[in-house]
Amino acid sequence: MLKIIAVIAMTIDHIALFLLNEGNPEYNIMRGIGRLAFPIFCYQLVIGTKYTRDKFEYLYRLFFFGLISEIPYDLAYGSNITEHSNVMFTLFLGALTIFVSERIDDYEKYHIFLTDKKAFLEVLKVFLKGIVLSGCVIISVVMNTSYAGIGVMGIYFLYILVKNNKNILFGIPLFCYSVFQIPAVCSFLIIDILKDRPEKRKINKWFFYIYYPAHLFILFLIKKKIGMF
Repeated sequence: MLKIIAVIAMTIDHIALFLLNEGNPEYNIMRGIGRLAFPIFCYQLVIGTKYTRDKFEYLYRLFFFGLISEIPYDLAYGSNITEHSNVMFTLFLGALTIFVSERIDDYEKYHIFLTDKKAFLEVLKVFLKGIVLSGCVIISVVMNTSYAGIGVMGIYFLYILVKNNKNILFGIPLFCYSVFQIPAVCSFLIIDILKDRPEKRKINKWFFYIYYPAHLFILFLIKKKIGMF
């Protein structure tokens, strides 16, 4: 259910972004609905990183479909590849941050760090994780990915909340960083209500990966058909 809500919200957002003018009365309403999508996708990503059996395959899939999606994304935007990067790269960098941070924790488990002083280990781990997070944030800013550094930090913060069994609502401040993003509060309420409900029908994991570039390409064709270029 969460994935379906996110996909519908994203589609509504992109219809407004690519096909409507900002002065259109429906524009702000549809973009507001679209703010529901990203926090839900981030939460789903965090859960995915927790249960995936193959971390490298998970990262490869995000990066590969990021590359595939970039062409229809730029076509829909009417920009070149150096101006924007699609949200798949933000999700990839968020997942990369999580997996590398987990590997840093594994180093302690296997006594790879050359010290047994617990306090020093904790500081060292925080320092290394900070470097990893900062690096991925910088990459997202340089690439100008959707949500950029805020998106990567948001994903990692949700990971910390889930890992430590904290209430997901604590993630609201990081995602509602502007007036435009305030509707994202609703997405956290939706996540909190639905996250523990069993899904009656499981959606094929490939659905979103295929839907994302496909719907962008369709919007590009519609935009071209109605002469918006």
